[in-house]
Amino acid sequence: MVWDLSELYGGPDDPQLAADREAVLKEAGEFASRYRGRVVELDAGSFREMLRSYEQLLDTLGRIGSYAHLLWTTDTTRAEYGKLLQQARELSRKCTSSWYSWTWSGCRCPTSAPAS
Repeated sequence: MVWDLSELYGGPDDPQLAADREAVLKEAGEFASRYRGRVVELDAGSFREMLRSYEQLLDTLGRIGSYAHLLWTTDTTRAEYGKLLQQARELSRKCTSSWYSWTWSGCRCPTSAPAS
């Protein structure tokens, strides 16, 4: 199978891939620092901003992970592709472990519809 991955990255050594990896790790740490322990206190505008930041983090992690996985599927015998895939998985774990467990833990959805 042949994938056209050029819309994601130009290759495993694409400087943009390295830049995205560094940036998303930094942004995940900043996200954790900014919102840890504050989620339930956010007003609607701040909550929307948090969700946009969260979406951007997931988008970048998804792009990196998708690229690595699809590249690996083109030739599973190439060690450098397997290494890139493993690095993408580790990056995702590092980023999400810093905020995933607490981000939504304080959020409660109403169990009944609001009175009209």
